[in-house]
Amino acid sequence: MNYGFHHVHIKTHDPKGVADWFGKAFGFEIVIDAARESGDRIIRCALGGNHPPFVVISNPVPGQDLPEGRTHQSLGLEHFALTTEDVPAEVQRLVELGAVLLDGPETSPNGTVMAFLAVPGDVRVELVHFPASIRHDA
Repeated sequence: MNYGFHHVHIKTHDPKGVADWFGKAFGFEIVIDAARESGDRIIRCALGGNHPPFVVISNPVPGQDLPEGRTHQSLGLEHFALTTEDVPAEVQRLVELGAVLLDGPETSPNGTVMAFLAVPGDVRVELVHFPASIRHDA
């Protein structure tokens, strides 16, 4: 059986604010912004075009009381990663936009550079750069 990666879903009290931040910070474009019959707002963001993988952002359904998010390491979904050519420069730019540096940037023995940030929506994001000698598509 073959699978494809479709989306990561973020719940927040401010879906438009988080979507706008992801647009400014990472270049995501809003491809859907709609109110659902359940009463919540859902925004689908993509990196160029209306195709997966997406970041889906929504608010709690009216009457739903959810615990606050977490940006520390934990069990379950811990983070998602975005690739970039210059991790240190992007960390600096994102911190200026309001992200909080949690760890790094660090370079592993194989030359991979990574850093972890807390970004709006209580989300932990990894920025990573793989050297040309590393196959990251397999």
